[in-house]
Amino acid sequence: MAKFFTDMFTTNIFVTFTKGNILQTLIVAVFFGIAIMKVANEENKEMLKKGFAAVSDMVFSLITMVMKASPIGIFFLMADSFAKYGASLFTSMAYLAGTYYLACIIHVILVYGGILWISNGINPFRFIKDSMELWIYTLTTCSSVASIPVNIKVAKEKFGVPERISSFTIPLGSQMNYDGSVILYGCVIVFISQVVGHSLDIPTMLKIVGMSAILSTGGGGIPGSGIVKLFIMVEAFGLPTEIVGIIAAFYHIFDMGTTTNNCLGDLAGTIFVSRMEDKKAA
Repeated sequence: MAKFFTDMFTTNIFVTFTKGNILQTLIVAVFFGIAIMKVANEENKEMLKKGFAAVSDMVFSLITMVMKASPIGIFFLMADSFAKYGASLFTSMAYLAGTYYLACIIHVILVYGGILWISNGINPFRFIKDSMELWIYTLTTCSSVASIPVNIKVAKEKFGVPERISSFTIPLGSQMNYDGSVILYGCVIVFISQVVGHSLDIPTMLKIVGMSAILSTGGGGIPGSGIVKLFIMVEAFGLPTEIVGIIAAFYHIFDMGTTTNNCLGDLAGTIFVSRMEDKKAA
C-alpha cells in the first residue's frame, strides 16, 4: 500500500508523460497549478494562466474530434470482444448493470439517507420521495450541470434550504462530488477482472477505491468524460480495455445511475449543511 502512494510522485515528468501514468500526471498538474498561483509577478502569472488555458482549449478540441470518431472505434472493439469472449459477455452486461444499480440504491439509502436521518431526522425514503423531481430529471438528461437549477428548486421547495446555501453547494458538488462514478469504476474493474479470470486482493481493491476517488473529480460537465476515465482506470490495473468498448455502447444506461447518484449526493450534502447552519444560528 505504501508503494502505491510513493508511486504517485514522479522522479521524471517526461517519463511520466511518455508512459501515460495518469496518477503521476494528476499530481504534477496539481503542483503546477500551485506553483503558478504562487508566482509573484502578476504579469507572468497571467501569461502562464493564459498559456495553459490555450493548451486546454486545444486538448478539448482534440478530444471532440476523437469523440466524433469514437463510434467507429467502439464498433470494432465490440466486434473483437464478441469474437474473443462470445455472446455470454452481453448477458454478463445485464448482471453488471443490475449490480451497479443495486449498489447505487444501497448507497443512496444507507449513506445519503443515513447521514440525513442521523443528523436531521429526515427519513431516507422521504428523502427519495421528495427528491423525485430531481432524479426523474437526471435519469432523462444524464447531466449534473443541467440539473443544477432543478436541484436548487427541490432543495428550496421540498427541504427548505435557502438559496444562499444551495446556490453555492450544489454547483460546487456538481464539479466535485462523483460518488456514482466511483461506484461504477469499482463495479467495472471487478466485472472485467472476473471476465478475464484475474483475482483481486484487498490492497488492490483499496487502490481501486483511492484511484477512483481521485480520477472522478475531474472532467465535470464534459460529454463522454466518463468513458475516458473508465479506459484510464482499466488500463492502470492492466486489464483488457476492449471490454470498456462494449460498456461504452451501453454507457447511457450506466450514466443514468451515475448522474442521479451524484446529484442526490449534492442535494443530501446541501440539506446537511443547511441544517448545520440552522443549528449554529439557533
